Amino acid sequence: MATSDQLQLNKTLAISTSLLASGAILSLSAYTVPVLNARSTDAGSSTASLHQLRSIFSSGSHVFPQLAILSSGLFGYLATSATSASNARLFTAAAVSVAAILPFTAFVMVPASNGRLIELEAKAKEGGEEAVGKEGGDAEVTELLERFGKLNFVRGVLIGFGGILGAWASID
Repeated sequence: MATSDQLQLNKTLAISTSLLASGAILSLSAYTVPVLNARSTDAGSSTASLHQLRSIFSSGSHVFPQLAILSSGLFGYLATSATSASNARLFTAAAVSVAAILPFTAFVMVPASNGRLIELEAKAKEGGEEAVGKEGGDAEVTELLERFGKLNFVRGVLIGFGGILGAWASID
């Protein structure tokens, strides 16, 4: 049986990790993607926006899944240690909501955004900025950035909702 201090530490880590990750993910949708989108309409900037978005998506894949696993695992542990059925249900829902970013990313975001992002970036490397701009490429870059921003927003809400549920369960 975990001590009260250990449970408090687990609650603090689970909640803060999920809310920190949510804030970082949501800031990409709220601030970074609109800036990249505005820049992509400037002459010669579509390729740069593609490269930057690809870098952001790639770097996030090395941080956010691990934070989600940590937070979800801690919420799961808290669910098994809960003293009431309602808190156990809330911690379980928090664990599921936080962990939901993993399949959402793998089965929704990657197919919807990452594949086309890689193709456009390769096309830009082969033929330069002009290759992306031909045949509606600039519009496609804009659409891709907007799609990524919306899907990323959903991902941020999922992990943030888990953090809120965990915080709610922690209020005795």
